[in-house]
Amino acid sequence: MIARLKLNIERYPVEAFFNRLSHEQFTSALRNFSNGRGYNPEDLTCFFPADVVEDEGGEEGDYDYIEFWEYSGNQEVRLKFHEFIEILKQASLSEIDLNSGSENEIRDLISKTENYLKTI
Repeated sequence: MIARLKLNIERYPVEAFFNRLSHEQFTSALRNFSNGRGYNPEDLTCFFPADVVEDEGGEEGDYDYIEFWEYSGNQEVRLKFHEFIEILKQASLSEIDLNSGSENEIRDLISKTENYLKTI
């Protein structure tokens, strides 16, 4: 595990989520995000509005947040889309530093994720 982010403690599940991801998991998560889906590495989850709709009902537009959940500590954080994108960009810069050959793919997937969230 490589520490990618240093965030405030109240954002613990978010920091733990990104720090837990290997390079392959990070790019898999980005692919999911760019298609409007969350990602679940073990006991941490990132829910996108489409994931919440599956559990709660309604429509994607009813949910204006991305939710991070840590099961063992029963901790949850909800981020507005712009907050999520800011943190995602921070994590991506760290990932690019570690795996510079993935820069174009990472930047493309972040752009697709931003565009998707703008449509909700």
